[in-house]
Amino acid sequence: PPAPAPAPAPAPTPAPAPTPAPSSGSGFGDALPWIRRQDMRLSFNPASVVSSDSGEVILVSGNGSALVMTYNPTTHAIAMQTNLTAMLGAQTWTNQLGSFESAAAMDRNASCIALGDAKGSEGLGTVHVFTATQTSWQFVATLIGTFGVDSGFGQSVAVSANCELIAVGAPAFNSFAGVGAVYARQGNATSWNLQDPRFELEHGASNAQFASAIA
Repeated sequence: PPAPAPAPAPAPTPAPAPTPAPSSGSGFGDALPWIRRQDMRLSFNPASVVSSDSGEVILVSGNGSALVMTYNPTTHAIAMQTNLTAMLGAQTWTNQLGSFESAAAMDRNASCIALGDAKGSEGLGTVHVFTATQTSWQFVATLIGTFGVDSGFGQSVAVSANCELIAVGAPAFNSFAGVGAVYARQGNATSWNLQDPRFELEHGASNAQFASAIA
């Protein structure tokens, strides 16, 4: 009898479709896969990542470090722009940055950044403010907590456009009942004044940790 015909070869598996590149003007969410592809290695584990509305300026912070990076939506390149913590100097920055990684804020236009250090100024807590220049960033002011030692001042931070207002949380204040404060910028000056009233729960209980997150 004739030999059986050979079985047909299996059809080749189609190659997966390539991941589309983010279009020009895409936000930071579209940039995330490209950041992973570039395999950027940091010297710390990032605890907070925020970006401008355009996604072209990125603030990465964690473990006492804060880096500003730029993203090019045309070439998808990520580049380091500024190491903010290196700008502060030993006389301003503490060696214990327990809450720093959770207190990083940048306004939507990437014109200002606020970094909290809940252990700064001998435990009173601090918020360091930076403003953008044409090519980089400059350190302009430090807000010091007025709620007592170990209040957690600076553990949470939020900013409005151009840092006209800076909101700061002190969730460990008054047996961890917590309190929030707002600072207003004085004209075009590089100073901010504490506004009244401060924000507290009407019947705040111990361990409520009010203002542990601010937006």
